[in-house]
Parts: sequence; C-alpha cells; structure tokens
Amino acid sequence: MRSSITTEAVVLTVTDVGEEDRILTFLTPDMGLLCAAATSARNLKKGRAAPLDLFVQTRLTISIPGKEGKLKRVGSTEMIDPFLGIRADYRRLCAASYMGQTAAHCIQEDDPSSGTYDLILYCLRRLDTAAAPFGVMLLFEVKLLREMGILPEFTHCIKCMEVMGGEGYLDAGRGGVLHRQCSAGEYKGILSGGDLAVLRYLSERSLSAVSRLSVKEEDAMRIFDILHPFSAHHLGYESKALKMLKR
Repeated sequence: MRSSITTEAVVLTVTDVGEEDRILTFLTPDMGLLCAAATSARNLKKGRAAPLDLFVQTRLTISIPGKEGKLKRVGSTEMIDPFLGIRADYRRLCAASYMGQTAAHCIQEDDPSSGTYDLILYCLRRLDTAAAPFGVMLLFEVKLLREMGILPEFTHCIKCMEVMGGEGYLDAGRGGVLHRQCSAGEYKGILSGGDLAVLRYLSERSLSAVSRLSVKEEDAMRIFDILHPFSAHHLGYESKALKMLKR
C-alpha cells in the first residue's frame, strides 16, 4: 500500500479542530472524496487565502496511515487557484457552499469522479467571475444529476410517452415531466416549453457549450426551485447553504 499520494483537489468542507487544526473534505479527479486532517491549517496571515481554505483548488500530498481507521493527514500543499472572487459576495459564497456540501454528500471515497471534479471547477470559476448564483446552481444541479445517473426525463411525458411540445410538471417520485392534461393537477410549479428547452440544453451539451446559454437569473431561480425537490428526493439530502441563500 502507498504511504502517500499526490493529487489535485478542491476543498469542499472544513471542520475546525482546536485553535489551528482542521479536518477537511477534498474532491479529487481520480480518487473521489478524501478526508484528511491538517495541522496548523488556520495559521495564516489575515486577508490571504491558504491552500487549505474552503473552495481553494490545490495540489497536495496526503499521508496514508498504516493502521485501518486512522485519519489521513495532509503533507505538502501548493495552491493552484484560490477563487478569491467568491469570497467577495455572500450569495456567491452560499452558492459555492451549496455545491460543495451536495457533492460531499453524493461522492464516495475511492470512487473516481473526474466529471464531478471538472463540474465543480467550472462552476467555481463562473462564480469567481461574478456569475449570478442561481444560473450556476441550476447548471450544477442538472449536470450532477446526469453524473449520478438520475437525471429526470425532460423530452417525453412519463405517462403518455408523447413528446413534450409545451409546458409540463415535474414528478419527483416518477422521475420525469408530465403534460398538464396527464398530471391531474396535483403538482406545483409549471415548466414552460422554454424552461424544458433550457433543461435539455444544460443536460445534453458540454460545459464549454453551456457557457453560451444566457438565462435570466429570475428564470434560473424559478426553474431551480422546481427541479430541486426532485434532487432532494433522489439524493436524500438538503444543503444548509441553500436555506441561507434564500433567507
């Protein structure tokens, strides 16, 4: 067994221990989640980002303990991108926290997840350059559901199986959209034909392609609010940061 590993990583969650130490959760491209302790991780000059701050992309060496059950430890670190712009805005910080907390819940240790790693980096870069929070969160949610293999069906009605040519409702339990006439009126929040086109575009196109899509922030928030109950139902998780963002 290797005594240490070196990898790129993004810090997803941080738990402070004592006056200077931290326990951190990292997302890596080739090993999924890593949880490790870092000594003196909070001992830095005021006003500067450290390689082990929240949402920082870093290259680090992790020491692997010889005994099972012992916590991995962070060795050397080298900052790649601090994403300082995210810290300049409370709403963007909440959006980043929502993505970090959700990814930390969904991804497993020793489970390679290069797609989710690339997605997190892309979304952090968007937030870092002052992109509106809900537009980025909507993209993240759609792409994450696709990565997890639980993306809703947006093209056909899941009851009559006909193409969705107009508006529809999202059924969280059944995993897709319904025509208005197939829904029996028991759903809240209707997705217009344009909303469904946005969801299909985000789910089908590459990250470089979706950067060309412009969605008004109020529309992104409305679509997100309809999609998110589906995500919470299937992922079994509700981020605390989302509640803070909506206060």
